[in-house]
Amino acid sequence: MAPGCRLAPADDAEEIDSAPFVLTQRIGPDGAGAEHTPALPLPFRDSPEVVAELATDGVDFIAGPTDMKLEGRVLTTGEAVWQTYYYDETRMVAW
Repeated sequence: MAPGCRLAPADDAEEIDSAPFVLTQRIGPDGAGAEHTPALPLPFRDSPEVVAELATDGVDFIAGPTDMKLEGRVLTTGEAVWQTYYYDETRMVAW
């Protein structure tokens, strides 16, 4: 089984509906999966600078949607970007 966490009733539980949950963490060897995780580019811009740039593009982190977040993402082209979801749009700026 791949590394990760699982929260579920114990494998030997007789009554699944009333069994307490067990947290199982599977740990892989150091670097497991690293070949699938691209390295973040350095240097990168810190979030205050990115928020300021997005604000000049009309994104309002104060009065906008309450579930807004700022995320780093690596596109399929290999380009790293900062992104946010503003109403029904995805806004991206350079990393």
